[in-house]
Amino acid sequence: MARYRIEAKSRIPGQGAIMIRIAAIPLAAGFVLVGATSLTGQGTVGLRFGATDGTVSAGRLDGLDQVPRRSFSLEGSVTLSLREHFDLRLGLALTGKGTTYGLGSLLANEDLRGTLTYERTYVELRALGRAVLPLWNRRVSLYALGGPALAFSGKCDVSWHATTGPSTSRSTYFDRCELPLGPDSHIRLNGGGDFGAIGGLGAGFSFWDMGLSTEVLYTLGLRSDGTAGDTVRNRVRTVQFGVSVPFR
Repeated sequence: MARYRIEAKSRIPGQGAIMIRIAAIPLAAGFVLVGATSLTGQGTVGLRFGATDGTVSAGRLDGLDQVPRRSFSLEGSVTLSLREHFDLRLGLALTGKGTTYGLGSLLANEDLRGTLTYERTYVELRALGRAVLPLWNRRVSLYALGGPALAFSGKCDVSWHATTGPSTSRSTYFDRCELPLGPDSHIRLNGGGDFGAIGGLGAGFSFWDMGLSTEVLYTLGLRSDGTAGDTVRNRVRTVQFGVSVPFR
């Protein structure tokens, strides 16, 4: 029965060659996938921690002096190798954003000076491509990375710290998520997600089955947190250190 089927298919001139070519297509694709698997089979799991400096681009407040808000960043990630010198890092981070403004009185009928502090802590999803330049027998590497980030915040703290005397001060905490501009003026902020782009440079060192790294990142907010036409976007600089181990 098997012999009859082979002979029947070969009666039409050229059909056998066509079938061989068709059969070769998934076979070639299989070889490609096997090759890709050999490149992507090695991945790493990493943990990074560091410090952040956050500022804000906020329309009507851009003319005021800002002092970056110092906060923290903690990230867990999985890195998958796509090509020999290129990989994809998927991360979940807890990071602080915000800023501190120095400005005059925000309260009616009072001649006070102080600072306005805007604080938020985000849970951020990151998908960063990384191009690697290996050095010194591949144990030392320099790399550049970049990609999108989507962050979510459920907490927003805005406070006004007024100087009332040479050694005294008074703090006012606002119930709403807004940046006050004066007694009767404010910029209302959204409580939802923050979409941005991350770019940076890093260096890594590997020994045994462990890798150590240090990175400098910059996050540029692309989505505005402001409502009613006010533009409020986060700007964050991060310096972080990390450790990673491989998995297969």
